[in-house]
This record gives sequence, structure tokens and C-alpha cells, in this order.
Amino acid sequence: MKTHFSEATTKTMNRRRSYRPLLSAALALLAIPAGLTLWPQTNWAQTNPDTDPPQIRILESGADLTDGRLFNRAAAPVVQVADASTVTIDARLDGAAFTSGAQVAGEGSHQIAVTATDAAGNTAALAMSFEIDTTPPVFVAVLPASDSVTGNPQVTLQGEVSGAAAVTVDGQPATLAGQSFTAGPYTLTQQGVRSWTIVAADAAGNTAQRTHHLTFDSQAPAVAIVKTDHQTTIRASTRRAPIFSPHHALNTSKPAYATAKALNTKLICSFVSPRSREISGASVEMQTRSR
Repeated sequence: MKTHFSEATTKTMNRRRSYRPLLSAALALLAIPAGLTLWPQTNWAQTNPDTDPPQIRILESGADLTDGRLFNRAAAPVVQVADASTVTIDARLDGAAFTSGAQVAGEGSHQIAVTATDAAGNTAALAMSFEIDTTPPVFVAVLPASDSVTGNPQVTLQGEVSGAAAVTVDGQPATLAGQSFTAGPYTLTQQGVRSWTIVAADAAGNTAQRTHHLTFDSQAPAVAIVKTDHQTTIRASTRRAPIFSPHHALNTSKPAYATAKALNTKLICSFVSPRSREISGASVEMQTRSR
């Protein structure tokens, strides 16, 4: 059976047949040959090379170690290195191999040097110096001498101390120049012992402490005179040390002799010659008969 189309339909069908060769050609152009890559894969490492060096930190007690730090104890430096790739670390203390976290206790100056190299060949280096000082200052002398007696109500403490960066007396700063220090003057108002606490500290924080004592005695001794047929005896009672040494010969204008003996706080002196003598501020006139 033969089908008849209208003239309009026949024209449309003929037009479509004419497009087929063009469509085939277009599809042929779009065909992708085997092995052809429209978007080739990119090597990220080659187009973006690693040029960042490792990041090095040296810590001590959890904080960054600062160059020139002074310790009054053993130190334990810890090395930390951060990088995107595997890192090779070389740590040295004073030129010798060093293990991170090991204690360093030797007195004096030290240097820790760290070199780190990552997988790309980038290298970083960090070096820090530090010092360990565990020796406290040493007092050489303090004047007036400790445990001595003074009748002066105004006292200035003067002394020498080695290795100190600061000195305090009873918590107040003393004047320190080199190894010499001064503090005061202090006013002594009460008879008896006066004490001061002296503390010397060095730059590392080591301290030395001593307690200094002075006895303030501004009172004259009590004097009693006992006269016998042949001699006059003076008994002088005083809180201070005897003013006469045992068997001390008096310097008189006439031949004379004297003996002195210290019995605790009592001094007994015997004279054989007329003589006036002052004992600790108390003047006594005595006349005896020569033998």
C-alpha cells in the first residue's frame, strides 16, 4: 500500500534529510581520539614546590628560651620542630650531641644549637645561649663588728660582699658600689642588743643572709671605794668589757703598780700610789699610803 503525503509534509521531510550529512560531520568532529586528554593531570608538587623551611623552637619549663637567660638551677631545654614533611634534626650543646629535654647542671655559660632539614631540602637553624649560676654571694666583712659594744647612738653599717647585685638591710635597699655597701645611719635609743637582717642577692636570684648584732651601752658603770690601812680598792661594775686588762700597768708619773682581774662583769683594781683615774666616764679620786 502506498502512502501519499501532502506537499508541505514532503518538503519538511526532504529538508531533514539534507541536514543529516551536516549532523554526521559535526559528530565526527566531536569524537575524541583514544589517548587524547582534554584536561591533563597536574603534578601539584612540581607546580607548587615546598620552599618553606622548618620552624624551630627551644623551650625551657614550657616557655621559649630567651638568649642569654640566667638560671640559678639546672636547665632542661626542649627542642620542637614543625614542618609539613619529615624533618631531620641535629641538636648540639656546647658542640656535643644533645638529647631534647636532658638536664644541664654545669655552672657557667652554655650554647644550644639546632639545625633542621625537611624532605624538600629546606634548612633552618636556631642557637641560644644561657648561663647557670647556683653560687650565692659571700659576705666578706661587716662593720662595726657583730657582737661588739658601742656607746654611739648613731650607727652606720658598712661592709663588703662578693658576687652581689643588690643588698638589703631589714628589707630596705642598701647602697651598693662594686663590692662595698652601706646602710644607715640607724639611731639606737634602747640600751642592749640591736639586730639587723642583711640579705645579699645576685643576678641569678641566689641569696646569702646574715644577722648582725650590736650592743648599745651608753651608761657609766657604778663605782664603789673601799679603803683599808694600806691600799684603796676600786670595784667597778659595768655591762661592758673591763677597761683594764689583767696585769695592766698604769702609766703614772710616780712609781706605782696595779693588778686587774675580771670576774664576770665585776672588775677589781688595786693601786699603791696617789692617783686620779676615770673609769668608763666615772671619775674617782683616791689617795693611799705608799708602802
